Amino acid sequence: MKTTNAKRTWIALLALGSLVMTSVAAQAGRPRPPGLEHLERRIESLGLADDVRQQALAIVDEARPGERELRDRIHDAHEQLRALLEADTPDPAAIDAQVDALGALRTQMQKQFLATLLGVGALLDGEQRSALLAPPDRGGPRGRWLR
Repeated sequence: MKTTNAKRTWIALLALGSLVMTSVAAQAGRPRPPGLEHLERRIESLGLADDVRQQALAIVDEARPGERELRDRIHDAHEQLRALLEADTPDPAAIDAQVDALGALRTQMQKQFLATLLGVGALLDGEQRSALLAPPDRGGPRGRWLR
């Protein structure tokens, strides 16, 4: 009975590790979610009046340190997760907690990006705001701007 429980635990750990590593690998292969560099390019492409463009770019510049910090923290969280998964005896509770921490950081980054996007959008008229929020043309049916 003890051997059966140990086998089940190892099978569960291997399955969890496989799922997490597949998710991490999938994330690495995909383009990053739009960041401030994408937003800055979008602002430049809108043909805004100089004063509005400068105000919008100032909002983006103000958000850069926070984005950089979050990207670094997400990278560190990935490394910690990798170390937990590669341990001789992986701890499922620690892995679960690290996955939660990583998800919270990603959510925080998305919220920060959207706050910046809304700040820029508040400077624009309705047509400009629609152009700002429109998915980028990536040659396919759907962009990744606000998904």
